[in-house]
Amino acid sequence: MKSLFDAGAHKEILNRINKLKGSNKPHWGKMSVSQMVKHCHGPIEVAMGTKELNANLGFIKKMIFKLFKSSLYN
Repeated sequence: MKSLFDAGAHKEILNRINKLKGSNKPHWGKMSVSQMVKHCHGPIEVAMGTKELNANLGFIKKMIFKLFKSSLYN
């Protein structure tokens, strides 16, 4: 998996984001461009600590999410 901390991968991802247009049709799935960007942004907000997970998740799910949180940084 590519890391945002790798300069080449970071530039590639930014280029792909900058090429998005509201008129783009999905290659697979049903989300619009804005829905997809919002969907991808949510986990990043949780990892950065700017958004809290829903308190109704339960203990086991919270532990699983905490395990994956560090993978967003590495």
